Amino acid sequence: MKGRHASRVGYDDDDEGDHAVVYFGEPVRSGDVLIRCDYLANVTSREHERWKRAHAEFSCKVGIK
Repeated sequence: MKGRHASRVGYDDDDEGDHAVVYFGEPVRSGDVLIRCDYLANVTSREHERWKRAHAEFSCKVGIK
């Protein structure tokens, strides 16, 4: 919602206090970014659905539906 990564869709893997660990590309390999939790919004979009299909094995392992 706000900040350097505004309008990007990523995967929020974990929260570290008031920040979330977010991946924007291939999970783990793309590197993570710490983003303030209050800067994030929950979304479902075509890009989100494409990401889940592209990373189906990872999505299943971590329970993304």
